[in-house]
Amino acid sequence: QYFADAERDGARTYLYGPTQFLTLYPMVFLDSYAEIARVILVVYAGLILLACWVISKSFDFVSGGDAVSRRLLIYGSTLLFYPLLQALIQREFEVVILLALSLIYWSAINDKRFALGSLIAYITWFKFLPAVMFPYLIARRWWKAATAFIVMCLAIVGLSELLFGISLFFNRWYFEATATNQLTELASSVAFCRAWAPADSAGTFASIRWGLCGLQAQGFWIPLPFSYFVLGGLTAFFGGLGFWGFEQSSQVSLESERWRRVWETSLVIIIYSTFFRSHYYYLSALIIPLVALLVRATSGATIQKPRLALAVLAYALLGAFGLPISVISAVFEVDFWRFYLDHQLYLFGEILLLALVLREYVELSFQVTPSEDKSVPATAGAH
Repeated sequence: QYFADAERDGARTYLYGPTQFLTLYPMVFLDSYAEIARVILVVYAGLILLACWVISKSFDFVSGGDAVSRRLLIYGSTLLFYPLLQALIQREFEVVILLALSLIYWSAINDKRFALGSLIAYITWFKFLPAVMFPYLIARRWWKAATAFIVMCLAIVGLSELLFGISLFFNRWYFEATATNQLTELASSVAFCRAWAPADSAGTFASIRWGLCGLQAQGFWIPLPFSYFVLGGLTAFFGGLGFWGFEQSSQVSLESERWRRVWETSLVIIIYSTFFRSHYYYLSALIIPLVALLVRATSGATIQKPRLALAVLAYALLGAFGLPISVISAVFEVDFWRFYLDHQLYLFGEILLLALVLREYVELSFQVTPSEDKSVPATAGAH
């Protein structure tokens, strides 16, 4: 009953998908909100450390660079990433989602198809947007993963019906007021920024759409929604170009195939985390693409300094420059958090991260060369 009272809106519907409620169901046995907050804080802190370990294991395939330095880089950059720290402090379920995403990377890299499909289904039934990963499974012809996705979806729906009543997750008002409106507003220059307001901008919203509206409100000439669709079109074009490049090769080296999966998974996560409705703490999911860029830049015979510098810049822009907000505010005598959001600094980090991942993906797709001793078909795992 705790979940029904705390998480339903005025229309008597659950605010999120059933994944969160199924995962946190044991919380109903605690006696107070204070006790729930304490337990979740400890559990979530442990989950972040576990996510760091899984991310580190995911990149064990990288042959270059020092393994110890790589682990320190992964742990340090993850634990200091401000969107993730905000999610932890606020006890947001995005902490659990980060662990699931780290397992998705590990599963994709290591050909764990059933786990991959199941995990994608798990995060999809939280806020539904990760459903865009399902077409990716089809495009890669990973039928076992696609089957696992469907089976897990059915299991989640069945268990949710048993415990909560699945109809409460599909309230007509909820979809008309949220999902439908968000899509229809994209088609109108007037409606595109109608929901934007300075007060909200200084809160926690941090999507690409919100950032573009904020820049326009400051007086910058940004044609909307044209600019938004151009960015989406360029993303689709270069993403498709990279995919086509890989598909043209009958075989690629094992390491190249693994990097391919890293960049493809990263692109999907960046798109669903930034192009639509997004609070700042949603950006915690972006730490894995950022880590991938940092590892890539430091794993060669020599450090690729320009790429490392750009990756660090993206990290800084997305992570509010990696320093405690209170410290920066005290030094410069300004409310830095409000300054950061009012000037849409996160937007530049999102676009830079997207551009860097696309560059790595497209460049790799046209550099793949067959390896005589360690090669896999371009459609490896298509079963």
